[in-house]
Amino acid sequence: MSYFSSRTNLARAPLRQAVPLVGGGELSRSLVDEHGAVLVWLVILLAPFLAHAFSAAPKNFAYQRELVMAGEVWRLLSASFIPFNNIHAALNSFALAMLILLFGVARDARAIVVFVVLGLAVYSAEHLFSGHVWARGMSGAVYGFGVFGALTYLTRLGGFLALTLVTGKTVFDYLGLSPDIEITIGSLVLYSHHAFGAIAALVLVLAMVVGRGLRRNQYTT
Repeated sequence: MSYFSSRTNLARAPLRQAVPLVGGGELSRSLVDEHGAVLVWLVILLAPFLAHAFSAAPKNFAYQRELVMAGEVWRLLSASFIPFNNIHAALNSFALAMLILLFGVARDARAIVVFVVLGLAVYSAEHLFSGHVWARGMSGAVYGFGVFGALTYLTRLGGFLALTLVTGKTVFDYLGLSPDIEITIGSLVLYSHHAFGAIAALVLVLAMVVGRGLRRNQYTT
């Protein structure tokens, strides 16, 4: 089933499953029959802690520009799950868990796909548009998921408030106005990650809106 459910189907769904901000349409229904989605979310939330427990994980899976250019492109996907320390892992996983609960997508497998795609987009953008030689963590994907969810999983007022908060935090980060947590996480904070995540989410939502419009045209012609 596509993200763009029919109004008939959504009329039977809880309000949290509606997507009123995306072109007036509704984007996703919770896949209550896919219990495996809950397990996958748990794996995603725990993966940073497990990765930190194995010293070989950063060497083999963190983003390093030279190694990606040498062909180790899997790092663009895996780097999201490699933290600098357990505090870094806890901050990102806690934020993601709160978003999952807020958007009501614990059983929605499509939301997992969105999160993974956003993570891949963040590191791809990092590789193409920044000069950083290394990077780790899922903060960019978390920011992007917050923007995506604000546009697609909440009511109009809730979506506007969530989008305002995430966008404001992204701007503060980019301008260097956020509290300094570099000592806490044991590394420099790459605020470009947060911006890339937010931009990727906006692009994804826009692409889905355009796709929905094209489908409408096909049905009416």
